[in-house]
Amino acid sequence: MDNYEYNEMLKSLQIKMENIENIVKPEEIKKELKEIEKLEQNPDFWSDTEKAINYLRKKEDWREHIKNIKMQKMHLMMQQSIELE
Repeated sequence: MDNYEYNEMLKSLQIKMENIENIVKPEEIKKELKEIEKLEQNPDFWSDTEKAINYLRKKEDWREHIKNIKMQKMHLMMQQSIELE
């Protein structure tokens, strides 16, 4: 594989990763996670147990989304590296 083909594959990988981020918006998810963590620090967080549990579920869901994004990126990178061989 020559340098041009290698660069084109890297560009393709970058586009795929950007597409994933544009759809899922991991930065917005991270902001929301921080907001939930701030709420948890409030002494009144557990005064409404149902609401607190919903926040904790949402927090866990967001963490799972972030984990999935990272896994997708790794998978794409592995695919591209296999194609480069």
